[in-house]
Amino acid sequence: MIDLGYGDMWKSFEEQAKEENWPEEKRDRIAKEISDGINIEIKELAELGILKK
Repeated sequence: MIDLGYGDMWKSFEEQAKEENWPEEKRDRIAKEISDGINIEIKELAELGILKK
């Protein structure tokens, strides 16, 4: 299994949101941006044959 490091990124995001007391709208927007970026990267890795779709 390949560790892409996304767990650490999510943990950092959650910690920062909690420490800075972000409003729910900001957390949701940033979570979607991170998720979209992860999905794009995984798709690109799959297209290169590094990950299976």
